[in-house]
Amino acid sequence: MAELRRFVADRLPEFMVPSAFVMLERLPLTANGKLDRAALPEPDVTTKEYRAPSSVVEEALAAVFAEVLGVERVGVDDDFFVVGGDSIRSIQVVARARARGVEVTPRQIFESRTVAELARLAQESTGTAVRVLEELEGGGNGWLPLPPAGQFLLELGGGYRRFSMSMEVELPVGIDEAGLVGTLAAVVDRHDVLRARLVVGGEGAGLVVAEPGTVAVASLVRRVVCDGVWDERWRAVAEAELDGAAGLLDPAGGVMARFVWFDAGRERAGRLLMVLHHLAVDGVSWRILVPDLAAAWSQVRAGRPAVLDGVGTSLRRWSHALADEANTAERAAELSVWQEMLGGPDPVLGSRRPDPVVDVMATVDTVRVEVDPTVTGALLTTVPAAFHGGVDDVLLTALALAVSRHHTRHRSTDASTDASTDAGTDAGGGGVLVRLEGHGREEVVVPGADVSRTVGWFTSMYPVRLDVSGCDVDQALAGGRLRGWR
Repeated sequence: MAELRRFVADRLPEFMVPSAFVMLERLPLTANGKLDRAALPEPDVTTKEYRAPSSVVEEALAAVFAEVLGVERVGVDDDFFVVGGDSIRSIQVVARARARGVEVTPRQIFESRTVAELARLAQESTGTAVRVLEELEGGGNGWLPLPPAGQFLLELGGGYRRFSMSMEVELPVGIDEAGLVGTLAAVVDRHDVLRARLVVGGEGAGLVVAEPGTVAVASLVRRVVCDGVWDERWRAVAEAELDGAAGLLDPAGGVMARFVWFDAGRERAGRLLMVLHHLAVDGVSWRILVPDLAAAWSQVRAGRPAVLDGVGTSLRRWSHALADEANTAERAAELSVWQEMLGGPDPVLGSRRPDPVVDVMATVDTVRVEVDPTVTGALLTTVPAAFHGGVDDVLLTALALAVSRHHTRHRSTDASTDASTDAGTDAGGGGVLVRLEGHGREEVVVPGADVSRTVGWFTSMYPVRLDVSGCDVDQALAGGRLRGWR
């Protein structure tokens, strides 16, 4: 099957390569001799017979897959994305595989997907020269232009001092203030952006990174004595502490982080609330920081200096390279594509368009819907595998179909009542325009870069127009077969 998959992949676009193959003795036919699609068996895309690694490289990659996915074992033929992987986890695979001496890229993981295929690619590239992006003078310390997401934040206007991300982690039993501060200091010294200061003007909006050892980490830690009972009363306290910590962030003053230590004494595990300004962290960064905290503490506890794994490409080097790339003729030529994407209609979903004065974060409400395990399992595994995509593809398709149905009903209502509202006029078509986000660590944009262990706000944002005109929306929403589907 692996050979068949390679054969097909060499001749078809990636999205058309089947996720599963089914052996048939003969094809089912209709009475007039055409293929009877309804009689074709459904492929089993979620389970494969386990095949153990047969080489050192396969063993290393299988172990890394299992670690990142949090499962007991992964067979060499298991599809990384079918068994729970995603684009962010693929970056973790790259970093952990490299630590084991195996070089793979996120793009290779997306295209090849299995341990067997990746091991083959890694072995074929063994001994070949790997391009490494040279660091600037000063390394990660010094001025760097704001990454695109940070520039977008400033352009929005308004206050951004409290704009942050937070995470709560359980602390080891018995950790004291010196141990906690030593652990945090090791991480702050390793990751440049945690020592950064926002500057506006001069060369333009950017960050200035100070030398390691210049941040007084102890001053960033607030100790809150507690009894170690993590109930609703404690949660109310934690929410108040989160609000207070966010209020103490000051990117212009170089305060990118605040820490709240819930000290439960020497006999119980306490908790640590980490509040980091969004300019310094994104979703991928947490998956770097938390393991580094654990690694630093294990060394501090043993009485050794905390020495953490190095960083491939600094945020400073990446940001300068990204700014240079944005000014190339090749990137400038792409501008018309994005302008065309934004130039079409953008029908409203409600009774009016958002008002920037009224519709702010303070007025946001959340509607939470829980689905049963059967639906969740299908969403995360079966459906993406069947269409050779990801969970995001499934959700975006559902959104496009739902919006199309909404507009159809809205137009029908308007026609029956002869209404002529702004919403009715806008709802005429054009699909739905959405702003998508990616992890932004596409190393292919900057050849030789390695940002698998670089902390910062890398997030990319881009518009996409989803248009399902020409599709049988009713059949799609009913779970039937789409007309013309191949």
